[in-house]
Amino acid sequence: MTTRQFAFSSSCRAGADTVLALLDDVDGWSAWARPMVMQTYWERWGESTPAGPGAIRKVGAWPVWIRELILTRDDTGQTYTVISPAAFTHYLGSVTVLPAAGGGADIEWRVEFTARRRIADPVLNAVLQTTIAGLLKRLVRAAERRSAREERARR
Repeated sequence: MTTRQFAFSSSCRAGADTVLALLDDVDGWSAWARPMVMQTYWERWGESTPAGPGAIRKVGAWPVWIRELILTRDDTGQTYTVISPAAFTHYLGSVTVLPAAGGGADIEWRVEFTARRRIADPVLNAVLQTTIAGLLKRLVRAAERRSAREERARR
């Protein structure tokens, strides 16, 4: 089977902390991620924090749910894998958020996967690339809006 890899990156005017806070607030994803993601919630919290290692987030909408297990979470982002549905023999996603030299943040969302069935590979690749690119775009927009609101509130 073929292992596919892709990555999308973007610069964001909001700081890394703002971006990471939005990623960690899984219950709030539907406010910024629609129509890519209609509903999200924590099925299980992580070991040290709700978004920490061991956490399981459910993403999607009934009857189609994707369950993702958070593998790592640190100051620069997270790694995760899909535990259901069983469309993959291997799936590793990562979101890396680093402070940008001139302010703001640089974000990279990377995915590596192997489809369980060869026939599903091109469809999964197209759907995942469209979804991840859309989520990254919406994440940047939401972080920049939140940052602008916080800046106005400080004035």
